[in-house]
Amino acid sequence: MEIVWKIEQMSRQVANGGVVTAYWRVTATEDNHSATNYGGCSFAPDPTADDFIAYDDLTEDVVLAWVWTQIDRDEIEANLIAQIDHLKNPVEAYGVPWHDVGLVP
Repeated sequence: MEIVWKIEQMSRQVANGGVVTAYWRVTATEDNHSATNYGGCSFAPDPTADDFIAYDDLTEDVVLAWVWTQIDRDEIEANLIAQIDHLKNPVEAYGVPWHDVGLVP
């Protein structure tokens, strides 16, 4: 199974480049199945702080690290894995028995 985290978009303060919100997406894929989750995290940037990183100097890895301090990464990934498992091993099916798939009625 492959799980990929991405920062989809960010909002920032124009005056100092401090990131205010980071919108993330995580997608898990296995075979022909995929599941995704999307969210956002808010920040209160302080340009006077020693660890402040302005927008132009950020990398996706840095912003993902910020996000992971605010969310339960393990729980989100476990839910995606469970969704894929459900897709691979469904407990419900839809249809009607009097129509064969692929045949025109």
